[in-house]
Amino acid sequence: IRESEQISLNSLLSENHINLISKGFEKHELNPLSKLIVIGTMNKGVIGINKLQEALNDRFIASPEINYPEKKKEIYITSKISGCDERVSEIVVDAAREIRKQALEDFSLTKIFSTRLIINFCYLISHMPPKYIKTNIEHAIINKLADNTEEKKSIAMILDGKMFEKKLREALIPKEQLRAIENDEANYHENLKDHS
Repeated sequence: IRESEQISLNSLLSENHINLISKGFEKHELNPLSKLIVIGTMNKGVIGINKLQEALNDRFIASPEINYPEKKKEIYITSKISGCDERVSEIVVDAAREIRKQALEDFSLTKIFSTRLIINFCYLISHMPPKYIKTNIEHAIINKLADNTEEKKSIAMILDGKMFEKKLREALIPKEQLRAIENDEANYHENLKDHS
């Protein structure tokens, strides 16, 4: 909520009326028998979110801070909702937690890898052919979370450090098929060297 809106809510919460500045300070009263309940959420780490002013924050009965689920719970939630294998969920949750840590500790990233994004990504890679893993990582994670080139590089480095793509391939592709793909890739690179 913008500061000007927070100020107008103060009088509504304490005195049961609000003066609408946009309407020439028109005064509106709440019915004395009515109750006003304000419920809101604020995603941690998102740039551009205004903190609540102390005068407004003091008027709330409860202001709980709800964090991301613990790792095991997040893996369970992800695999149940997306329908993907728990091994895949764990790989993605590990990467997401590392990216979150970077975003919350040094603020070098402006967006957080949410549980919803983990679920969507796991669903996507579990329902598409494994040959699209790299493309899905680029479009569904890196481009989704990064606002600029530096952020893209930072996220890509975290994922590379976690050997994210390799682990996903191993979890999603049967071993004999994976060996055949790796042999094809090795032969392809050898052929390139021979022709150059």
